[in-house]
Amino acid sequence: MSKRLLNNSMHVTLEEALDDEGLSQTVNFGTNDTAEAMMAFVEKRSPDFKGR
Repeated sequence: MSKRLLNNSMHVTLEEALDDEGLSQTVNFGTNDTAEAMMAFVEKRSPDFKGR
């Protein structure tokens, strides 16, 4: 997803890029891996990502 945003960044307006970024953040922060990353950080351990 991030690669697509970077590749398209020269072809869209700033407003469109910010809208796309907001959508990406919504999707990314809703994953189980994000929750695992936050818990691992708080617990000072390596995360165990599952790709979900």
